[in-house]
Order: sequence, then structure tokens, then C-alpha cells
Amino acid sequence: MRGVFSTLSSWFQSKDVVPLDRVVIPEGEQPAWLRPGLKASLRPSLRQLGPYLIDSTLGSGGMATVYRAIDRKHQRTVALKVVHQQADFIQRFQRELEISQRLRHPNLVEVYFGGVIQGQLCLVMEWVDGLGLDDILLGGPLPLEDFPLLACQLASGLQSAHNLNIIHRDIKPANVIVARDGTLKLLDFGLALADGHERLTVNGYAMGTPTYMAPEGLTQGVCDTCTDQYALGVVFYQILTGRCPFEGEPVDVARAHIEKRVPRLSEFRAEIPRDWQDCVLRMLSKNPQERFPDLTQVRRFLSSALVAF
Repeated sequence: MRGVFSTLSSWFQSKDVVPLDRVVIPEGEQPAWLRPGLKASLRPSLRQLGPYLIDSTLGSGGMATVYRAIDRKHQRTVALKVVHQQADFIQRFQRELEISQRLRHPNLVEVYFGGVIQGQLCLVMEWVDGLGLDDILLGGPLPLEDFPLLACQLASGLQSAHNLNIIHRDIKPANVIVARDGTLKLLDFGLALADGHERLTVNGYAMGTPTYMAPEGLTQGVCDTCTDQYALGVVFYQILTGRCPFEGEPVDVARAHIEKRVPRLSEFRAEIPRDWQDCVLRMLSKNPQERFPDLTQVRRFLSSALVAF
């Protein structure tokens, strides 16, 4: 077997990422969030929240803002998610907190605490020093020798959630972090579905990202382990080819998932082993009954491929 993750260091170097905990700022210079070359480092609107010293803003969306912070009590770096105070988002926060507290797996981002801090709804999560898989894929498909172990980690982490009857519902590269040691971490269970919960929607629309949604999810609103497997299959497709099976406007992509044949991966990268193509294409079967029974079977198949490659 060739060296797995042999190119991870070059990915990070090519992205010009400087770990914030390694930045030395001489007295009188700009604070870290204003220094050029720091990925996703925006000037934070907060400076401190309870025991957490805000270092930088990692990202902000409609539901929440995520900061990199220092937990002074436990002397560790954390990701601090501050939820916007809207009724729909509060319900999603409660869902994410309850589900995340049940999850413990090396390939899932750990949640340390959830609650109200100084009037703000917050999730305190494990900080992962790495890059989003979506950022890495901007450079094109990943080396073939790295695929089996990357894929096995994702399948293992997601199967651990499925074992607890938890459906992620939003599997995509933006919700995967690749640490510098090659460990993958799946995050963001804000849309997740668990036994005993009602399905959350926003203004009556289906939730998820059309590029990664299964046909039955788009046509019938189905959310189960099979739809998660389909989404993971799209991610595998993207890792191997550097593109998704269907691309374009969301409505056109959704229609293609329902109606069109998934192109063989070899159409975009001829050297992909046939067994790997067959595995991914089975995960992307239009008929959910033709997919793998569970992700344990996917992981076993890819583990064998890892040994043989």
C-alpha cells in the first residue's frame, strides 16, 4: 500500500493557513483577526463570553456565528457556536444539543457544553486544527491512495450516529473537517433527525442541500439512513473526481438526481479502480433498496480496497 495522506501537508501549505495558536504578534501590531493570510479569520463582534476569550470569527450564517475561543477554565481551544435568537433556530439548537450529547466517536466533533451564557445560546465544541473538506476539494480530486482511509473514517463516524437512530440529513464537504494528522471529523447535527423527534423544516421547505439529496428525499421528503448514504456517496464521488455527479442550478441538479443516470466516475478520472466506482455508484442507486444495507458494509468494502491498493 502506498503512503496514505502523503500529500496532506502540501494541501495545508498551499492554502496559506497559519494556525492561530502559533501566531506570534509583537507588541503594537494588529490583533490576530486583522492579520492577512489567516483563513476564515474575521474581526469578531464579541471579545469575551463567560469564561471564553474570543480569538477570531470562523464563520457566520443564518442560524449562528462560530468563533474560535480560549476556554480559560479548562485551558483549551474550543469552537464556540453562538445561536441567533429566533424561534426556529432555538428549536434547532435544542435538537442539536440533545443529539450531540449522545454522540461519541473519534470521527465526530465532540460537544463539550450547551446552554445559555450571558443571555446567549451557545454550543462549546471541540476545536479541530485543520481544513474543511470543501476547501481542500477546491484544489481538485484527492490522491487515489488517500481515498479508502478518508472514506472509511466518514463511513465509520456516520454509522455510529445511525446506530443510535440518528440521521444527519446534511452530509456534504462543508460539514467535514480534515485535521492535520489526517483524521476526519463530521460536524453540524443541526438538521439531524432522531427517534422521538418531529421533523424540522423551515417555512415548509425540505431541509438539506440539493446537490447531496437522494431522489426519494427530493420527491417524498424521506429522511433515513439510505438518504444519508446517498449523500455520502456524492461526497465520495467528489473526493475521487473533483466534482459532483450533477452540477448547475439547484432545480436542475434536483431534477437530475431524480431522473438522470449518474455518470461513471471514470468519465472524469480514468484511473479510478473499477471496484471503487461500483461501490460509489451503488451508494448512488436511485432505488434505496439497491444501496448497501448500512455503512458498515461500505467500510468493510473500502477497508479491503485499502489493503489491496
